[in-house]
Amino acid sequence: MDAALDLHAALIPLLRVVLIRRGGEFSTLCEIGCGSGRVLRDCAERLPQIVRYVGLHDSRTQTQLNRALYRDFPIRFECVSLLEWVATQAAPGSVFLTDADELRSFDAALLGTIWRCWRQSLRPALLAIAIPVPVGAAPGFELPLLADIRRHARAVRYAMEMTFANRQVCLVVAEF
Repeated sequence: MDAALDLHAALIPLLRVVLIRRGGEFSTLCEIGCGSGRVLRDCAERLPQIVRYVGLHDSRTQTQLNRALYRDFPIRFECVSLLEWVATQAAPGSVFLTDADELRSFDAALLGTIWRCWRQSLRPALLAIAIPVPVGAAPGFELPLLADIRRHARAVRYAMEMTFANRQVCLVVAEF
């Protein structure tokens, strides 16, 4: 088992709680950097509130492989950038699932554009993200990415730290 994929999947129960409480406001789940597609498959099986699943990946080869592998699942795999997908296909009521490394790969201007899209044109939107806590971080240390999310989100529904695969991580579900 891949610990990174399992960590990503650890967000699903938190996301499920928020989706149940929000009663039908969210219908699309987009995984940013979907890799093998396994987490999206798990979401399709465990989040019946969602009717549209999308996996974004920057490799055409992986996208084609995922399409073949999961052809019996209600998942659409796309080889486009997040910004392009948001501009052309996203709709209000979208959930974005990712990890910190994916968001850290964006420059500040691009990330600012994404925050604005989620906050304005795609509202309501949710972000479910796993953020590693640096080794040796002092208690109460504010993760820079979490601080950025708090600055742009309407509310942070969950931000809980846990030990996973011998490292500290913060699992976050934020509403935009």
